[in-house]
Formats: sequence, C-alpha cells, structure tokens
Amino acid sequence: MDTRGGPSRDDNRNLIIAMVLAMVVLLGWDLFYARPQRERIEAERAQSAQQQAAAVEAGETAAAPPAVVSREEALASTNGARIAIDTPELNGSIRLEGARLDDLSLKRFRQAVDPDSPEVALLSPRGARGGYDAFFGWQARERDSQTEVTDSFTPWTAPDGATLTPATPVTLTFESPDGLRFERTISVDENFMFTTVDTVTNSGAAARDLRPYGVVRRQDMPLDYVANAIVHQGMTGVFGPERHLREVKYDDARKHARDKERGRAGQDERIVEMTGQGGWLGISDHYWLTALIPAQNEEMTGF
Repeated sequence: MDTRGGPSRDDNRNLIIAMVLAMVVLLGWDLFYARPQRERIEAERAQSAQQQAAAVEAGETAAAPPAVVSREEALASTNGARIAIDTPELNGSIRLEGARLDDLSLKRFRQAVDPDSPEVALLSPRGARGGYDAFFGWQARERDSQTEVTDSFTPWTAPDGATLTPATPVTLTFESPDGLRFERTISVDENFMFTTVDTVTNSGAAARDLRPYGVVRRQDMPLDYVANAIVHQGMTGVFGPERHLREVKYDDARKHARDKERGRAGQDERIVEMTGQGGWLGISDHYWLTALIPAQNEEMTGF
C-alpha cells in the first residue's frame, strides 16, 4: 500500500487488466454477435436482389406487394364497424369483421419521454405498418379435415352504440347459413385482461362437432425491433401442468416463413408443435407481451 495517498503499483496493474478485459469483451461481442448479425442481413439482401434480377431476366413479373398504410389510415378504413374500448389503462376498439382485437394502445405509456408524445400502440390492424392483432374462431371437425366456421373475416354484429368498459361487457352475435348461432361476450377488467366467453347453439337438423381456436399474429417484424441477447422477442408459450416453456425467436420464425415460400416446408407445417393441458401462448416484444390464456382444464396445441 502506498502511504503517500496515491495509487499503488498493484492499483495501476489492476486498472490495466480491467481495461484489457473490457476491450476483449467488446471485441468478442462484435466478432461473435454483432458482426454475424450484420453479415446475415447483408447476405439476405444480396440473395433477394439476385432472385429479383433472375426473375426479370427470365421474363417473369413479380406480383406487386400489398400496399402498406399507416395505422391511422387502416383504422379509418373500418371506422364504422368497430366497438370502442375505454378502460383506465387502455384505449382502442374491436373490429367487428372477425371480432379482431387490432386497435389497442396503453394510456399510461408514451412513445417518448415527452408526456405529450403518442401512447404506446400495442395492437394495430393487418395491412398497417406494424400490423399485430388477435382473434378467436371455431372449426368444424369433418372426418380428417377441419373447416373454418368463424374466422378473422366473420361478420359479427353488436348492439348500436356499444362500448366496452370494465362496467359494460359487450355481446357479439353471428349466425351461420347452416343453423349455428354464436354469441360472444367480451369483458375487460380495469387493467389489461380481456375475457371472452362463447356460446354456440345448433338449430340445424344434424349434430355438429366444433373446436375453438385462438390466434395472436404479427405482420413482419416490430417497428422498433432491436436484436437483444438478454430479452426474448418472438413467440412464447407455456404448456401443460408442469409449465414447460417454449420460445421461438423472430429470426427463427422469419426463416420458417421463407422456407414455406421456397417449398422447403409445408404450408401447414408449424415451426414447433407443443401440446399440454393448460398454459398460455403469445408473442413477446422487448417490453410488452400479448398472450392467449385458455381455460386451464383444456388441452391446447400451439405454435
């Protein structure tokens, strides 16, 4: 120890070692994580450009991608067919086509430090930048196949002037051409939990075998996506009474989608298939999670 109060020789040595270790960590991060990420993105862009050039040389005309509009434009296009949502925590609406939850923002969270900046938008309509929604449907079991009875395009109806609040649940109805009547009651608490209860009545002559399903889906990557080695971003779920956790990153999901486009995976092939009694399924971003939670005595299959 240096009795004169200055740093000792050992202190100087420890400082040098710490600086060297910090440089090694930074170089390792760039070499093993950041650089491969950049190279992968550049390779994907180059491959896409080559494929487009090859299609032009072969005289092929690629189909124009669907137009992507702003969130506001997408909401305005269905403004007359929505039910308002108003709770202490949430703003938004439910689209009657498909009874889609596709317009949800968080009242107490802002996109920037400025308290007057826009609210954080959690869910947005399909076709909008950052499209992200959820809906429930029913399938008819018919021998070895399953036919959609209600889906994301089903024309549900609601009482005039209905608004979903913690004090006022909303009941939607739909009647199929073959005699099935669906009543869907949606309620919301004072925080973030929606509860959906469906009742199905069959007035037709034949017995029917139906099963419910739920979907959380995202269109492309989140607008504010940044790769993070610590926080999981992508599909996630917990299955069965033992609560087995399964996670699939956005990058893996995107690769699976490309494999489907190129015929390397079947159109109905799931990236992962998990089954268990109870649990939940959802999509997780850096800060937010949207999850479907079935009755915990139900057998569920996901991903």
